Amino acid sequence: MPRRALLITATFAALMLMGSCRVTDHGDGAAQAEQARACLESGQWGRAADLFTQAISAGPNNPAVPEWRLGRAEAWLGSGMVERALATADSIAVETRSGTRARALLLVARSLSALGRWTRAADALASLNLENLRAAEAEAASALAFDVLGGLSVDQLAAQRRDDWLEPYVLLELARRYTTSGETVRASMTAGELDRLYPGFRERYWAGGIPEGPERGYVALVLPMTGNGAAYASQVESGVRLCFERAADLVSNAPELVIVDTRGDRDILTAAGRNLGSDPGCFAVIGPLTSAETEAFAEYAQEYGLPTLSPAATSSDIDRIGAYVHRLVPAGADEAVTVAEYAVRSAGCSRLAILHSYTGTSVAQAEQFAATVERMGGRIVRTEAFATDDTDFKTQISSIKNASPDGIFIPVTAYEAVQIAPQLRYYSLNAMIFGTSGLDSEAVLRLGGEYMDGAVFTCSFGSGSMYPPTSSFVFHYRRKYGNDPSILSAQGYDAASVILDAAADGANSREAFERAITSAGSIRGASGICTIGARTVTRVSLPLVMVSDGEIVSVE
Repeated sequence: MPRRALLITATFAALMLMGSCRVTDHGDGAAQAEQARACLESGQWGRAADLFTQAISAGPNNPAVPEWRLGRAEAWLGSGMVERALATADSIAVETRSGTRARALLLVARSLSALGRWTRAADALASLNLENLRAAEAEAASALAFDVLGGLSVDQLAAQRRDDWLEPYVLLELARRYTTSGETVRASMTAGELDRLYPGFRERYWAGGIPEGPERGYVALVLPMTGNGAAYASQVESGVRLCFERAADLVSNAPELVIVDTRGDRDILTAAGRNLGSDPGCFAVIGPLTSAETEAFAEYAQEYGLPTLSPAATSSDIDRIGAYVHRLVPAGADEAVTVAEYAVRSAGCSRLAILHSYTGTSVAQAEQFAATVERMGGRIVRTEAFATDDTDFKTQISSIKNASPDGIFIPVTAYEAVQIAPQLRYYSLNAMIFGTSGLDSEAVLRLGGEYMDGAVFTCSFGSGSMYPPTSSFVFHYRRKYGNDPSILSAQGYDAASVILDAAADGANSREAFERAITSAGSIRGASGICTIGARTVTRVSLPLVMVSDGEIVSVE
């Protein structure tokens, strides 16, 4: 049975009306149903269930039958027949609408709660519309929400946060958990967000105050750990966490790491910007994940003077925003330098063409490739471009073919490359294909087939690299997580290293961390030779690979 009794307490007047639950049969089941309700309110579960069954049999076409079935399920729940009650309530919730459906979902949640199935109970509660419940039922749903959420783990609670009536209850329970476990920063931020989104809710349901932050400062990792982008965010987070754990024994004044989950929601991201910016205990931010998110966060970074370093943002527009907004650049244009040098020096190409997409990264790589080829004495005989949703490249390929190139550079994604390559063959453009790490995907082999054979491209990060910082990182990553890291994990590790190196050098204010970030120069990290922003540093250690007979092999 549920940990809280949620059945409506019978009033004195109702008790007087109940009597012995005698039935006066009028032939349509209504009389039996009326007496069944009286028995239900007095806790005579077995008798109530029998009377509801009689009512359903007597009036099968009565429009009140769904309510009678729900009443019978209520009686079964009261008598301990929980699974039977759950099955019936679940069925009614699917078959009906409005008030009956809302009450059925409430009974589903109560039944699941009685069985200890907290996640499903929370889902059922979130699905019901409180406006379709009577006042007493809405209060029961509210009380049950606290009971159900109390049975979830912190991770399950975070996953339950959605834009529905249950959200303030989830935030409040999270704030309570963080307070109990001593995670004062998270507790403070969660309680602050609850107060902003739902003014007065915390004061109504929780007497506890917002806890104070830690004595030492902290660094916030701002990523969509759940929701859109979570798969990539988890890779970044694993690298950042590893770096902080390794620094714990080496940096005496290392700041605390606090993870802020934006759930891929722009409103939550901006709220985090305000909350972190106004908290003097937050020294710096690692994140956000994407270029668009970083640009949105920039307003608050600059307003509050909060140093922000994105490990994964790729747009060069971020470099022009100004102070307090930075990105880690482990590759980008430098990949194009490596490919251009190989194309001219090793492959012997002298007449090269470029086919790029209209994206910032692709355009930047095309420009860097062209500049490097010309610096080395080669020629760019034709440059063409396409929109990211294009699939027919006849016009661009025909133009390039007329220029008679001996090599073609395509700084595109693997999925774009496997559409371009067959069309190069179809239109008889016989030129060696060169690309960047966008082609470093199993899709090149799986979907590109023979058309990608001979293609050469960069592999900007590899778990088998002999580059010392990379091999050291891979060793420690495997030891902690039991699998190989991704390039995003390495970039997260490198971004965290910049922050922790600043702390090791004595940084203890936002201004000090900002100075450290802007003066970082070249960073020899897990992902290679990195910079803060688009500073060109030739990466001689960048590995190159080739597609050969359906396999990817090193060309170095």
